[in-house]
Amino acid sequence: LGATDYISLNNKGNSLSALCEWRAADEAYEKAAAAALKDKDSPSVPNQNRALIAVQLNQLDNAERIVLSLLRRDPNFLDAKALLAAIRFRKGDKDGAESSF
Repeated sequence: LGATDYISLNNKGNSLSALCEWRAADEAYEKAAAAALKDKDSPSVPNQNRALIAVQLNQLDNAERIVLSLLRRDPNFLDAKALLAAIRFRKGDKDGAESSF
């Protein structure tokens, strides 16, 4: 189970998330994002998953930072726009949430 490809590592993070093992899932997603970059692939999915984990851990500023980075890379990433709106709403920024999506 020592897979190093980003798809397997992302799936590991998904499995750990399902078990509510947030910190271990974040570590798997972080490794998945690094592996995706190494393979010259997009780290968008593992990084979006890292943002979701940050929300679970109530690290909303970190989650927002990750999502903004995703949107700089791909301004049309709809899932990231929706996540940004949710993060800003949770932070109490209803205007920011509305303008995010």
